[in-house]
Amino acid sequence: MNLVVLLMVGFAVSLLAGCATTTSRTGEDLSWWGKSGAEPAPVKDADTAVPSNDPLKEGSWWMPDRAATSAENNTQWGNRSYVYVNKTPEVPAPVPEVVAPKPAEKIVEKQLVVEKDVYFLYDSSALTPFTRGILDHNVEVFKQYPKIKAILIGYASPEGTDEYNLKLSERRATAVKDYLVQAGIPEDILKIKTMGELQAAKSSWPFARKVHFEIISE
Repeated sequence: MNLVVLLMVGFAVSLLAGCATTTSRTGEDLSWWGKSGAEPAPVKDADTAVPSNDPLKEGSWWMPDRAATSAENNTQWGNRSYVYVNKTPEVPAPVPEVVAPKPAEKIVEKQLVVEKDVYFLYDSSALTPFTRGILDHNVEVFKQYPKIKAILIGYASPEGTDEYNLKLSERRATAVKDYLVQAGIPEDILKIKTMGELQAAKSSWPFARKVHFEIISE
């Protein structure tokens, strides 16, 4: 009877040693199998989701022909087992930030245009500060474009006699020319034309007291 019991125990131990076991290891390195003394090495399973259905685990079948060299290793790993390892989640490499190049700044050349009209007070040919500001701008234009010429056309509002208005419009045109010449504009590119009174509605008379710049060439 004792012999039968011993045989049954021995058979059970052999059966347990031959059963498939599942072992979990952290990391993807399976080099530990070589330390057990069992051969051959584990073979990766084509279905990496076995047995855990976890995409972060890979499985390998370990079916050695030779058992582990020590009873401890043989007990720990068995002689047939399925081993899976926990994969380290792949962290995507940081994508370098692409900085779009700044568009080149467009250099816009300042375009100067002659102010065509300068205005005067009633019965006056004196230049006001506002009028001088306009003429200073025109001086800059004439200096930037030295080929242009201008006719300075004097006007007066329809008040007083025709003879008086003719002389008043001439004084206004002369005052403008003198200012430009003193600012460095060649006298020969400026001509004076006297028009006298400018017919306009009474509400527009202030705008009839003027000198008009007529550009004749560029």
